[in-house]
Amino acid sequence: MYNLKENIAALTPWSRDASTSTASLVTADKAPPPICLSNNNQKEFPEESKNQEENLRPPLVFGLSHCFGIILGSVVSSNIFFSVGGVQALSGGLGPALLVWFCSGTINFIGAQCYAELSAAMGEIGGEFVFIHRTLNPMPAFMHIWMSLLLGTTMVSVALALLSSEYVMRVAFSEYGHEVSDTTLRLIAALQISAVFSLHCISTAWVARFQVILTILKFLCIAVIVAAAIRIICIGEATDLLFEPQQMRAVGAMDVFTAFSITTPIFLGWEKLSFVAGEAKNFSRDIPLSMSVSTVISPLVAIIIHLSFAAVLTEHEMNSPNSPIIVLFAHRAMGPLVPVALLLVIVQALSSLNTGIIAGTRTLYAGARISFAPEFWAMLHVRRLTFVPATVTLMIISLLMLPFKKIHKLLFILGGLSWFPPLLVGAAVIAHRWKFPEVHRPFKVPTAFPFILMTFCLFQTIVSFIQQPLAIVACLILLLPAFPLFLFLVKLRRPRTLFKAVGKATRFLQRLLLVAHDLKER
Repeated sequence: MYNLKENIAALTPWSRDASTSTASLVTADKAPPPICLSNNNQKEFPEESKNQEENLRPPLVFGLSHCFGIILGSVVSSNIFFSVGGVQALSGGLGPALLVWFCSGTINFIGAQCYAELSAAMGEIGGEFVFIHRTLNPMPAFMHIWMSLLLGTTMVSVALALLSSEYVMRVAFSEYGHEVSDTTLRLIAALQISAVFSLHCISTAWVARFQVILTILKFLCIAVIVAAAIRIICIGEATDLLFEPQQMRAVGAMDVFTAFSITTPIFLGWEKLSFVAGEAKNFSRDIPLSMSVSTVISPLVAIIIHLSFAAVLTEHEMNSPNSPIIVLFAHRAMGPLVPVALLLVIVQALSSLNTGIIAGTRTLYAGARISFAPEFWAMLHVRRLTFVPATVTLMIISLLMLPFKKIHKLLFILGGLSWFPPLLVGAAVIAHRWKFPEVHRPFKVPTAFPFILMTFCLFQTIVSFIQQPLAIVACLILLLPAFPLFLFLVKLRRPRTLFKAVGKATRFLQRLLLVAHDLKER
């Protein structure tokens, strides 16, 4: 019988020796060769090569508190502050809505357990990309990099930056009659994107601390919101929504499925931790422990937030299209503390942006190390040991996407694609056990868990495509270019002139950005 407490207690440290890897890394020759920090390259970077010529690799900076910060800062995303009313309407009442939150949290707990098993067994940088490549097939792994470049990190980063800037500017100044132009909003979003991406270039340790600070601020703001709701209940001004279960009404099966489609992504974010397994101080203990505890806490937080809103707002107000729920709640219950509600949205958006960059840069780094992407992305800054090439690339793409006005609509249409990575990871858990039975697994989940995860993800993908038929066409347009790119650039390594040009550009950018990779690592 599965016992989570005993499973976590049995965790033991897992060696980081490269000999335990379940697959070897293969690199292809490029011309000209990139600069490496070895004894033969001290002329290129004499100061840096003195201390790091054999140790240019990401430092182990993520402790247990940082692991909790990554997950708790990402789960219960900002969408909950705008979708509570919709979830309650689709579920048929307050009680069924709380049950939907609980069931969605349970599904996310199962998914997090599957990710934790693979992270504790492999302990490498790259998360989903590494899981898929090692156990399944190179093609879906390459497509994961492609999706990260176009959708997973860049487009989501733009959407989050626009959300925080638009929410703050339009809501904060609407009472004073100020009208903020769209250009101003996008400039503020560009500043946010540039600032957070720059932090990732400066220090990985500061990125981890920044995430912990954002997580603490997030829960302090939530505590203020809950306290405001409790005050309303204590003074007898609470709505009847909490005390009238007879308001439940019949709903269709598709409405319930739609409610699950809304609530389940709100709990996503725990998968980001798997990308830094190779940078965790004790990944075999910290990652399973933080994933397990955080995914138990997150549905409780969502239920408490929903109850807080239900105590203050009527059902009609919770479904009002004119103003966000959290704004109505703040003006009704928080008085002079209304800015706390605004701060909560900003903090949550920045937290999700920060963890998204963590996942995106590690994906490019892991892909480049096995020649699935330009080798330049596998390099680190010789002094700061940060993922500067991958970070700068994602920042440039994000800023180029910023002028497009249909970002949110496109993300909504392509929402079905977000279920493919966990679907493949569920299959990866089974394949990893089958292909590598001898690998030590400090954390192991019941066999039913990956099957439950795959079934749910497949079902959600089908439902999203049924609800959005246009999404099928959009997904095909987005994914089809990945097939010829994989064939020519990864399998055939053609055209040669392109690789020669990339090699020359790589050497120039190495000198410009002071980045290199360790010769022994390659």
